[in-house]
Amino acid sequence: GNRFAIPQEIKLIKWLSRELAKINPTIPLLIRPYPNAMLFSQYEELLNQQNIIIENLDTDGETVRFQKDSPEEKYRKISDAALFFHSGSTIGLEASYLNTPVMFLAPDDFDYGVSASSPHHLLKYFQQRHLQKYLLHSFAPNIIRKKQDLPVVLKNALENPDSFLDYNRDVSGLMNLKSVDE
Repeated sequence: GNRFAIPQEIKLIKWLSRELAKINPTIPLLIRPYPNAMLFSQYEELLNQQNIIIENLDTDGETVRFQKDSPEEKYRKISDAALFFHSGSTIGLEASYLNTPVMFLAPDDFDYGVSASSPHHLLKYFQQRHLQKYLLHSFAPNIIRKKQDLPVVLKNALENPDSFLDYNRDVSGLMNLKSVDE
């Protein structure tokens, strides 16, 4: 998470939040800030969104910090979720090994607030080799490539999550996990 990507991802989060609320306003959207994000002010605007919860927010009244989960707790939260959304992070790859449908937000017709020709445009990050090879190689409906697709995919994935697990199997099948003890 860099300082150029976070504002663009926040725009995506707000859009996802609005679309999710139209389908089911009782489902919360749990946001996991980048662990190295130093400026809470970047996430502050999400606090007034009714269906957004910012994960592991810690404040003493003057200072706001994000607390990290243990890996076990992080994976438990992903496993307990109805759906898991990301916008090109390694946790999207990690989540594909679990039984929660992984959804990749990568709409090319979204207004990210940055010129599409800018090297800081979020879609430029999506062109990283590992994302292309492992996460964007498929035409699965789990990859949201157009804004108009999100409401339909959200509704279908919430109604029938098992039908969206092929993407998880496809992505996780590209790399076999091994124990660090081996």
